Amino acid sequence: MFHLVTHAFFKALLFLGSGSVIHAVEHGHHHAHAHGHDDHGHDAHDHEEEPFDPQDMRNMGGLRKRLPITFWTYLIATLALSGIFPLAGFWSKDELLADAWLAGLVDNKLSGYIVFGALLIAAGFTAFYMWRQIELVFLGNPRTEAAAHAPENGRLIAIPLILLAICSIFAGFLNTPSNVLGLDNLFGAHLFTSRLEYSVAYAHVGEFQPLIAIFATVVSIGAFLVAHNIYKHRQIVETGRDPLELVPTAAPFWSLANARMYWDQFYGRVFVRPFELAAQFLADVVDWRFLHDYFHDQVLLRGFNAVARFLGNPVDLGIIDGAVNGVGRITKWVSVELRQIQTGYVRTYALTFLIGVVLVIVVILLPLLQRG
Repeated sequence: MFHLVTHAFFKALLFLGSGSVIHAVEHGHHHAHAHGHDDHGHDAHDHEEEPFDPQDMRNMGGLRKRLPITFWTYLIATLALSGIFPLAGFWSKDELLADAWLAGLVDNKLSGYIVFGALLIAAGFTAFYMWRQIELVFLGNPRTEAAAHAPENGRLIAIPLILLAICSIFAGFLNTPSNVLGLDNLFGAHLFTSRLEYSVAYAHVGEFQPLIAIFATVVSIGAFLVAHNIYKHRQIVETGRDPLELVPTAAPFWSLANARMYWDQFYGRVFVRPFELAAQFLADVVDWRFLHDYFHDQVLLRGFNAVARFLGNPVDLGIIDGAVNGVGRITKWVSVELRQIQTGYVRTYALTFLIGVVLVIVVILLPLLQRG
């Protein structure tokens, strides 16, 4: 837990510092490109601009003078990640190494020695590639016009860099071990672990192991020196190749590391490719052929058309239209028959009126006749 806390500070500082470098190199490239055109907007060298990658360290170099805030904060993060005294990573990394060593030495666990060796090797590689970045990005001379014109970023980026750098220096004192240069009297001993013991089951206070701390620091510094000797004053821009790639004994290891140990290929074949095949099967066979071509076209569409034809012809045209048209035909027949009594003669209307009066009188007198 302690290493996660300290790691959060200097790892965030490294990411933000990388973004600061990329941002500055991008601006430097635009500046150099803008000043490489004449007043009419034509390239002074009369050729198309080559693609430029502001994230490629081969296009950098000499940024220590151009980006002083970014350089010093990035250097602090590099030293902290590499476990250099007295930065935050030194204290948290030492606890991991000490616990692994004591697990093998005191508890007689082979896994303790294995973890200790793996952590030590990882620490050496970490220090090597971090100092490789320092050499390629910040030291030496600018290898491109973009690096030569890269400006330092403003306060929006500089202030978080400085704050994270301060935390990368002093966060380790949250868990200062006992009896180390009197620092526990100044910052308190194992304050972070003491808080964790109330909530984390296996949290325990570890004793500081000075020999292991010194040995791990020597490994990191040795890795710094190796990286410095390999990348110092090497004009990789001339060949476009890494110096390690040019060393016959180191070339296979460089190729393996440059290929990221072929993890991308392994991950692509084991996970990505099966996923793509499954997605293609679901899209083409299940979704398109079955759901669309068969279920939609054969079941839904043909079923809907059959029901529509049944409702349209026998029900709508036969029953509903037949009933409505039948009422119309009856009405027409009745009207035709009733029209025959409309002769236009007055005698016919008078006779009809007389018959009506007689019928009314009969209706009125009929009850009286029935009583009599």
